[in-house]
Amino acid sequence: MQLRRIQRVVARAYEKNPFYRALYDGAKVSPDDIKTIDDFRKRIPPIDKQILLADQRENPPFGLRAQGAGVRLGSVFHTSGTSGAGQEFHCLSEIDTEFWSSAFFYQCVWAGIEPGDRVVHFNRVAMEAGGNWLKNASERFGLVQFQLAPYDNAQRLRTLASASPHLIMTQPSYLTRLSIMCREAGIDPRRAFPELKAILIAGEAHSGPAWVGRMEEFWGARLGEWYGSTQAGGSHMFSCSGLHFQDGRPRMLHNIEHRIHFDILKFGSGLPAEDGEDGEVFLTNLYNEDFPIIRFRTFDRARFRPASYCDCGRPFHGVECGSIARVDDMIKIRGQNVWPDAVDSVIFEHPASEEYQGRIWIDQDGRERVDVRIEFRGGTLSPDERLLVLQTMRDSIKAMTDVSMDLSDAEQGSLPRFEQTKARRWTDDRGSSREAAANELKVQKR
Repeated sequence: MQLRRIQRVVARAYEKNPFYRALYDGAKVSPDDIKTIDDFRKRIPPIDKQILLADQRENPPFGLRAQGAGVRLGSVFHTSGTSGAGQEFHCLSEIDTEFWSSAFFYQCVWAGIEPGDRVVHFNRVAMEAGGNWLKNASERFGLVQFQLAPYDNAQRLRTLASASPHLIMTQPSYLTRLSIMCREAGIDPRRAFPELKAILIAGEAHSGPAWVGRMEEFWGARLGEWYGSTQAGGSHMFSCSGLHFQDGRPRMLHNIEHRIHFDILKFGSGLPAEDGEDGEVFLTNLYNEDFPIIRFRTFDRARFRPASYCDCGRPFHGVECGSIARVDDMIKIRGQNVWPDAVDSVIFEHPASEEYQGRIWIDQDGRERVDVRIEFRGGTLSPDERLLVLQTMRDSIKAMTDVSMDLSDAEQGSLPRFEQTKARRWTDDRGSSREAAANELKVQKR
């Protein structure tokens, strides 16, 4: 079925869409060349954000990709632009929007959510697709919605208490922040929100089983995860039953395979990842024929898991829970590839950790240094205990990343919090500090 839909999408794009016709003619490939999924993977050239942005600049406002569809385009969204590369437009017809929204039904059913339940959203409804997708999907499923993104934190807590939600949807970093706010306000979610069934997280990598266990214990509800993108037309991978097996191993997100074809391709070789291997996500929307996305390179990293990895019986392949992160979030330090979520998993493993900030810089001797300031919850650790925790974390980070980092204790409340945006905990000051070190060297030589 995937192959049939791929062949249909490619053929329609080649016939009606000048963007894809030029792309495929340039690669000397035609729809007739696609006999197998492997043909599709090897012969069809991928597209990425930069290619789409270039098409928009040359053919404003939407690019040639929006021409020749033969239907009236409806909703227009753009990507969040968090990578700094720019924001491309994505248009949906009425039929596309229906498919786009109904994928959410899988997550609701799998998480035990029913029509009529109350959901609290912290994603803003604007030009970005995320908040609109959640709003439309929740409406079509029949949920009673509370949109809290426009409010300050005090109003959010008041509305949260009065709403008594069955479902909360947010990002991992803001769930941590929301938990701290509840604790500071004297709110016990288990008593304040007795009908809460599930908390669904997405948008960034989350920490390991210790963090998940603390969140589930604090809120009295099971955590779930979902994955999607503007290019995919919403979400298409969902956790089936919590985030971890009883033995602590991560569970998986199942891809809804009749909607989205995805590949996890290994870095370097470009070959399909096998069970437990990391790679980059490439996706093709199998139903969006009027504004097609075919072999889109997401720059998202994930760990492939086949359907057999999970004990739920669902036949869909997918990715490991907690393994999704941005490829461009990776930091090269002293020749080593360091993923911020690896540091997250060590720091937030400790129940007293509230937030941290990392900085990479060059000292006067030209050496790369990494400073990590960690803020602990007030009154939980003595000074001696903090020193011991910092040493343990330092050793664990070194073992996990092969990079030595200098960890220190930050004053309570001194580090930034992430209210509505994805967490950005790392600053790379190597450029400015390298220049400062060079200037200092010139002074010494004089």
